[in-house]
Formats: sequence, structure tokens, C-alpha cells
Amino acid sequence: MRTYAPTTLATFPTKQPYNNNRQQQTTITQNKQTTTTVSNNTDLKQHMKSNLSRFSRFFSSNKASLLGAAARAGLLLGVSAAFLGAPATVSAAPADAAGTVTLQLRKRSPEGEVSIKPTPWKVEETAIIVGDMWDTHWCTHAAARVNELAPAVNTFLNAARAKGIKIVHAPSECMGFYKNFPARHNLLRTKLKMRNRWYGWGQGGGSEAPLPIADSSSGSGVGCPECKDNDRAPYPWRRQHASIEIKNNDYITDGDKGEILGFLSSNNIKNVLFVGVHTNMCLLGRASGMRHIRGFLNAALVRDLTDCMYNNPKGEKSEAPGVDHWAGQELINKHIETWIGPSFLSSDITGRKSFRFREDNRPQEKR
Repeated sequence: MRTYAPTTLATFPTKQPYNNNRQQQTTITQNKQTTTTVSNNTDLKQHMKSNLSRFSRFFSSNKASLLGAAARAGLLLGVSAAFLGAPATVSAAPADAAGTVTLQLRKRSPEGEVSIKPTPWKVEETAIIVGDMWDTHWCTHAAARVNELAPAVNTFLNAARAKGIKIVHAPSECMGFYKNFPARHNLLRTKLKMRNRWYGWGQGGGSEAPLPIADSSSGSGVGCPECKDNDRAPYPWRRQHASIEIKNNDYITDGDKGEILGFLSSNNIKNVLFVGVHTNMCLLGRASGMRHIRGFLNAALVRDLTDCMYNNPKGEKSEAPGVDHWAGQELINKHIETWIGPSFLSSDITGRKSFRFREDNRPQEKR
């Protein structure tokens, strides 16, 4: 049984006896000051009213510089707290210059050296591609993870829209469902500056190392007997996951068409951010995938808003390299950072805690 130390009562000063003579003396003195006090209060009110009017005019004409100074002061306090060992509370995304978003881009050298560089990108030159976040999948475990991931993707997209970033949905093989959607028409109406040919799934023309996880059976088979041999047409997906909103000013593309690069070029997009599934498959390999786009534009993976297809969908340590699903995902992220492009966390845009699958028990990545 938990025990507590006895509470010590505080000792307060003894109240002094009431002194009637002292009270009378104080009252006489106060009466003598009454006339002066009333006059002074009137002057003070007029003085305060005048000062308030001057401050209001000053603030209106200097609002931008004052708010900027306040933001810089808040940042300085946060940095000072960090150096002094005080816990820092982050309630919003890092302050960005007008019209930009700053991403903490993480890269790796082939020798494993990690670098993180704060990189400002103009929002008008930035787009997000949502890759194959389908409503279902032939692998029930993959479908369950997408069910968990989709709401977090939607939150991220809403934050990005608010900053002015374009959103491109790429639910491959589902264009029939979206033929009458305004977002699909938005893309089709774009006068394409170029229509680049897609040369296939490939792995970067030989410059990319082999993938670090076993995915030859598209993630089925080992450890997942109920999904074995399900990877064949007709496929079950019909649309993008319903938890991900498609706004009328968004865009929809077919991930296997050359239209995507033409669309990005026509809108003067220079930076493309990737979310969705599956990291080592569609998100890399399709025409709308990172491997293809990075040959023409800046490409970055949102590493907490993706999921891989590894030959152990239940998470058991099975095929090479003998790690569970979550460690396999981290290996894919490192592969991309080394050979394809940098990555960052969704918190750089949302200002919220980064996403984490419930079954992923690894230590939380810190920003």
C-alpha cells in the first residue's frame, strides 16, 4: 500500500487587534487628499485615452514589423530554453517566410552518413502526390494499415492546402470512378507543356542499389497464407480511400500515364512530395512515382505517411533481411534517402506530432 508523509500545516501571522484611534487618523488624512485625488484621476484618464489613441495609430502602421519581432523573440526564447535544458513545447510548424515551407530534408551517403538540411521551398512551386491509397487491397493486412494511415494523410493534405500547396491524387487504375470529378477535369483541362514517356518500373537505370527487403511475391505468401496467390486481376480496388478528401481545386491523375510530368511542368512545379503506398512498389515505380519524377524535379518522401509491402505482412521476421515489417519500412526509407531523394516528417507541415502505426513499437522518432 502506498503511504504518504503527514501534511504540515502552514503557520500564519497572528491577526493584530483592531485599533480604532489609528483608523480615525487614517480617515482624516484621506479626507484631506480627496479633492486632489479626484482631480488627478480625471487628468490620468485623459492622459491614458490620448496614449491609447497614439499607440493604436502606431500599431496599425507598424503591424507587420511588430509581429515579425514578436515571432523572432519567441524563436529566441525556444532556442535559449533548449540550450539551458528546459523542455521546449512545439505547438505549430516552424515559422516560414511568406510563401514558403521549410522542410527538414534528411539524406544519406552510400557509406551511411546522415545529413539533415532545413530547406525552404516555395509553396507555389510545390505539389503533393498521393500514391495508390486505395479503398481496399488483396492483402488484408495492407488494407488494414491503409485504413489506419488514411486519416493522417488527410490531415496532412488539409494543412498543405492551407499553405497553398497543390494536391494531386494518383489512385491508379481507378479513373472510371473519377471521370466526372472536378479534380479529374482540372488536370485534363491543363494545357500540357510536355508529355514525358514512362519507361517502366525500373530501378534508376542501374545507379540504384537493390532493394534491402524481399518483395518478389508482392508482399504475399510467407507469413500470410490467407493472401497467397491473391495478387492477380481482377483487383479489388475501385477508388481512393474515402477518408482522404478530394477537393474541387485538387487534381486527379492516372499513375500509369505520362500526363503527370506534363501537368507538373505546365504548373511550374519544381518540388514534389510523396505520400501513400506502397513505398517500395507503386510509390517508387509508377509514372507518378518518386523514381521517375526525381529525374526531372526535386522529389522528397514524407517518411511517416507511407507503408511498404514486405514478404511478411503480419510483421513476423521471415524472409531476408530477417526483420519485422516496421524495421523493413525503415530500411526502405534509408534506401530512398541514399539512392533516390531525401525524406522528411509530416510535422514539418502540420506542426503536429508525426504519424505512427499503432503496432510499431520502435522508439518514436524525435524532431
